[in-house]
Amino acid sequence: QVKRMLRLEMDLSDFHSMHSEAKKRGFGRIYRSPTLFEDIIKTITNCNMKWSGTVDMNAKLCRQLGRKGSFPLPSDIQKSTPDFLKQNCRLGYRSVWIWQIAKDVCDGNLDLQRLQEFESSDDLARELKSITGVGKFASNNILHLMGFFDSHPYDTETIRLMKEEFGVTATTKELLFKKAKVKYDCYAPYQFIAYWFDLWKNYEKRAGAKSPQWSIEQNESERPNHILEDHNQVFQNNPRKKKKEGVKK
Repeated sequence: QVKRMLRLEMDLSDFHSMHSEAKKRGFGRIYRSPTLFEDIIKTITNCNMKWSGTVDMNAKLCRQLGRKGSFPLPSDIQKSTPDFLKQNCRLGYRSVWIWQIAKDVCDGNLDLQRLQEFESSDDLARELKSITGVGKFASNNILHLMGFFDSHPYDTETIRLMKEEFGVTATTKELLFKKAKVKYDCYAPYQFIAYWFDLWKNYEKRAGAKSPQWSIEQNESERPNHILEDHNQVFQNNPRKKKKEGVKK
């Protein structure tokens, strides 16, 4: 699982030969979940949702159904009900989809191992779209998580990035996405990694600091002492924040 999460077996030499700046920073191994099932569920919770909402839904899944706080297995979700997911995990309309995916995995109707044996991103994309709740954005996002970086999971962040960093606008989001695709096609078959590098740099600029790693939601007690700033507000029950807020009052 650790190898999958960190993509330790991934060879970045070809991508780095195209992108000197990414090579200089050692960028390319984009973090993913321990399992494909978890990646699929997290992708669905990220559709039409702010990042904070996505984090909250997944945290509730772990607390309500996970074993010792881990991400729930398909069997853990399948044993619940769509109503339970909606009420206790705040999944909204996604509740039925996520429960059905878990059930399909448990019943053998969705073979995740088979999906990981596809060699063509086009064939795999068509197969992914047959999964309950997986549309165009979700299938493209799952593709890159499965190692197919010629995917284009573009969303509102893409629109913002293209405008802020490159001055690119369009009358419709579809036209803007086409322009983004053209921009990154020169990095084929690593288009997504190049796109994510630009987006990451944009996040750093907005945060006012470079970051060698992504942050995840943690308890304040887990924050390393050398991490003085909490730009992404990932640490919960943060006494430092409360102290600062008190000073402002």
